[in-house]
Amino acid sequence: MKTTRSTLIKSFVAFFAALMLTACGSGGSGGSGGGGGLSLNITDAPVNNDDIAEVWVRFTNVIIHPSDGSPDIEEPVTDGTNPWIDINLKDLTAGKTMLLGEFDLAAGDYSWIRLDIDPEHTVIVERTVVDNPDGEGNSENNDIIYDPRKLDCSSCDQSHLKLNRSFTIKNTGWTNFTIDFDLQKSLTLQLPQSEIEINVEGRPDYAYKLRPTLRILDTELASTFIWGSVTDTRATKEDPADPTGCEIYVYTGDEATVIPDDICVPADEVDTSCDAVNNQRPLTTADVINNGTSFEYKTGPLYPGTYTVAMICPAIIADQASADNPDTDDELVYIGEQEVDATLDPPNGLGSVANFELADAL
Repeated sequence: MKTTRSTLIKSFVAFFAALMLTACGSGGSGGSGGGGGLSLNITDAPVNNDDIAEVWVRFTNVIIHPSDGSPDIEEPVTDGTNPWIDINLKDLTAGKTMLLGEFDLAAGDYSWIRLDIDPEHTVIVERTVVDNPDGEGNSENNDIIYDPRKLDCSSCDQSHLKLNRSFTIKNTGWTNFTIDFDLQKSLTLQLPQSEIEINVEGRPDYAYKLRPTLRILDTELASTFIWGSVTDTRATKEDPADPTGCEIYVYTGDEATVIPDDICVPADEVDTSCDAVNNQRPLTTADVINNGTSFEYKTGPLYPGTYTVAMICPAIIADQASADNPDTDDELVYIGEQEVDATLDPPNGLGSVANFELADAL
């Protein structure tokens, strides 16, 4: 089942061509005959794991529930050729979005939206570096294997993909929502293997579990973001040698009231292992990336308001969890906590800035 990166990319070329034609042909100017409609976009808060190259989800339908008790409205989605859309969620970070669909709806009130996906075509592609025979370690001659495997999406039922957001469709114009499919909170490794085993055999199907954690945003109002740089002032840089393994956690509220805590998603409604007394779980996260000249981050869309941001660097900071596992309540070290006023109309459209420093004295 293993394949090279070039082979994997070629398999999706035809899909992307059809998808781009669909996106370019979507006007977004109103339903048929000028009526009202609903527009849905998908975005993603990133999962900070370089070994995960891609996460593909196949969306098949959107279910819309009228408030007056009328039968649910089932709207199919399409990539222009097939009666579905395959979306790589790893492509949709730092504010990037993809159109899921535009649907004509009668004027009236609606109670919720549900996304239908095909679990049999929900796939993770894991990136594995295999040492070459000459034993030169991570040399340029090493092979990189891209291994697609099925995700365990047994929890992708109606409740996990249901968005309890009421809205009104008017006689004309569009209601626009962006759905954040938060991979950092949704994806866990439930069947770990050693690095040697992965290099030889790859992980089996269903080693990763997808438990969707979604939030829905009014696209027009959630038009601000937070971004900044990370300056690495460490005198000695061991492996990892740069802060690209760090993440920015965003919390709702001011610094005086927010006590940062890790990501922890309850297994079900009766699970109390993630209960926090005074602490707060992050609203969203952002990866620190190397843009070639500096280390920077950018969040996805946010509503205007006051937020507290903090940085975590599990791969660099000792004496803490190596990663933030959403299934457990982990002890993390939070760096550079600061308050940010995210405005709807930031100066020059550049967003609200919060910079961080990664120093030796941590």
